[in-house]
Amino acid sequence: MASKQLSSPSICLILSFFVQAACHGKLTYPVPRGGPIEGYGNKLRPFDDARKVANGLDDGDGCGGKRNDDPGAGKAKLTFKPGQKVEVKWSITIPHSRDRKRSGVRIALQYSSTDSFGSNILAGGVEGDPEYTPLDAGKEDIEAFSVALPKGKTCKGCTLQWLWAAEGDGGYYLGCADIAILDSGSPTTRRRRRGNRRRGSRRRRRRRRRSDMPSVTTTATTTEMPSKSRRRRRRRRSQPVVAPDCQDSKPQTCRRACKPLKCLPNQCAMRKDSCCTRSCQNGV
Repeated sequence: MASKQLSSPSICLILSFFVQAACHGKLTYPVPRGGPIEGYGNKLRPFDDARKVANGLDDGDGCGGKRNDDPGAGKAKLTFKPGQKVEVKWSITIPHSRDRKRSGVRIALQYSSTDSFGSNILAGGVEGDPEYTPLDAGKEDIEAFSVALPKGKTCKGCTLQWLWAAEGDGGYYLGCADIAILDSGSPTTRRRRRGNRRRGSRRRRRRRRRSDMPSVTTTATTTEMPSKSRRRRRRRRSQPVVAPDCQDSKPQTCRRACKPLKCLPNQCAMRKDSCCTRSCQNGV
């Protein structure tokens, strides 16, 4: 069987396919929407669409949508402050030296759905952006670059975008992370502080109520509430004790040993006969 010989255009097409497949990357920090990206990272094509998709000019949100397995905007997972430096990290899963700076990496912010990533570029750029210094995509499993968040701008739900447009590879890689930028820390911290203030104010109100507690009053006089020690003494006074014989009590003439008679503290024992028959009587 005669072997078929491939034409030069066919060989070039095959080679270009393998060259274009030799490059991948993905955002790792801040954590992308939907959690860490598995595998090598999604390659989006063509390269010429990189700026249009990243700036939301394709009626998308600048994060690639379903083609990029992007679930859409969610709650902020991290909170930063205006002017703070943030170290953005990414992984070059399949290096491609020709595209490290062609066009390189772009890091941008979107403060709201009506804002544009193209208006808040923090580092690098993509072909078609205003003049910029290319940001090297690198070749390592962990690459990083620190960007400074703009001062005086805040948001409860913004998006940080990482983009690597690889011209020689014929495609681009896109990652988005939901963050918040607030002046006074995270919403959780503020709620905790507010809760602590409420608890503190409740304690102060209780102390004031105790200090301002009125004394026990009657219609005629005002007396202070008796202390615990006074109440104990009163209870002890009301308990029966061994009573002495009353002064005008009859003398005992029998020889029996009479048991002591217990009466209230202000009472005495009055003998009714000449032996042990007695009763409690007021007075001494």
